[in-house]
Amino acid sequence: MNKIVVAIDLPEKDSLLLEQATRMAEKFGAELHLVHVIPPMGAFTAANMIDPLSGVDTHLLSTEVEWMDTQRELAENEARKLADSLPVKATVTKVLTGIVADTIAGYALEVNAGMIIVGAHRQNAISRWLNGDTSVKILRETNIPILIVPVAKVAQSL
Repeated sequence: MNKIVVAIDLPEKDSLLLEQATRMAEKFGAELHLVHVIPPMGAFTAANMIDPLSGVDTHLLSTEVEWMDTQRELAENEARKLADSLPVKATVTKVLTGIVADTIAGYALEVNAGMIIVGAHRQNAISRWLNGDTSVKILRETNIPILIVPVAKVAQSL
């Protein structure tokens, strides 16, 4: 195993996910590929969301291209900082655009990764039904071994 793809969710920097990824890379002498995926513009504008990475309201930007460029630049800077903070020397950062599960699985196949590491948020049943589970979707898209790391506690349901 010479390459490990780690699906990162910027601006969150989950220490358990990164700790596991670093441990696996050191154990196998593998190159880490930190991959952040920016969903297509429509995913944000349809929900009238403010992007959590930049705090930029999508209504303030003149075009989708400008919005995507802003997101990419911010994410690339954050990913580089994150890579520089890790003890693993061989670290590649990638910021891609697309459907998260499909893009992560496709990138892992493209670079011939030996493993994918992804965080799984512990969700309540309603969140899981509305949002799906990215880690399960990635599992369905590829035959590459996947390490799923729990990254957050379940939100209290009412």
